[in-house]
Amino acid sequence: ENIDTIYDLACGHGLVGILLAYRFPTKKVVCVDLEERESFHAFKAAFTELGESYRGAIPLSNLEYRGANLLTVESELTESSFLVALHACNEANKEVVDMARGANAAWAVMPCCIR
Repeated sequence: ENIDTIYDLACGHGLVGILLAYRFPTKKVVCVDLEERESFHAFKAAFTELGESYRGAIPLSNLEYRGANLLTVESELTESSFLVALHACNEANKEVVDMARGANAAWAVMPCCIR
């Protein structure tokens, strides 16, 4: 499958999304969480300053952070999307799987707790 956008949903500090954006510099990576954390910006700054560029691009120029509910991305999902949720709490796990299945998108979920 050809993936064009990776979504790190309920991303917390965003480290998974940052690592994915660094590893796959030609893919758009969108991190989404209700609370934007300072550590996200510290991680991003470190990778931007010390990371290797890909074809002259600034490291992590493919990365975006959204302080929002994870459901806000549903309307932009396609078959070329890949949804990741690591340690998403409670209903968030099911919501990510349901959104991915609705868009026929790839997904990977590892819950930390389920109600």
